[in-house]
Amino acid sequence: MSSDFSFRAHAKVNKEIFAEDHVLSMRDNKPLPVQQQVTILRWRLLNPDAVRPPIVLSCWPSAGSVTVEYELENANAVVDALHDVRISFPLHGAKAEAVTVSVGTWSISNGCVLWSIPLVDAHNHSTGNVEIELADDGDGAAAGSEVFFPVNVNFTSSTTVAKVQVVEVVQINSGASVHFSQESHLVAESYTVAG
Repeated sequence: MSSDFSFRAHAKVNKEIFAEDHVLSMRDNKPLPVQQQVTILRWRLLNPDAVRPPIVLSCWPSAGSVTVEYELENANAVVDALHDVRISFPLHGAKAEAVTVSVGTWSISNGCVLWSIPLVDAHNHSTGNVEIELADDGDGAAAGSEVFFPVNVNFTSSTTVAKVQVVEVVQINSGASVHFSQESHLVAESYTVAG
């Protein structure tokens, strides 16, 4: 397990076995609950410099317009695919005159330009860009570049950054393997690009 993450097991997990062997088992040989979701391990990134964001934005603002390009970051193979990517640009009261996207769709929602890309992976839209031009304010003056910031990015992925996986589930008494399923979700808690 990576030292870039802090791992915390549920209070009812045998901490000694987890620390030594990275095995999650309940204390006192009690079984895990069956047929219900249960969280028995949480982790948090300790060293933000160790992991790059899975998607990187480059912003080129100017008075009255901005061009933004995204690129899937594969150098660390952090995630396999990003789903439901949403990049939001505030307008701060300005009006978008023209929006051009190379991939996905765009809409105006709650005073923001919302750029939506359903899937970003190595084979589908690993890069893309958007151009937003603002209407002048009627006095011939264009809004400054600061109007587009902060940019907010949201996405989900079925691969976690820590790449934690369940390898095997066994019965306590017999040690026999048990059929199991698992779901992993990576959600961007906060990804903001300041101007």
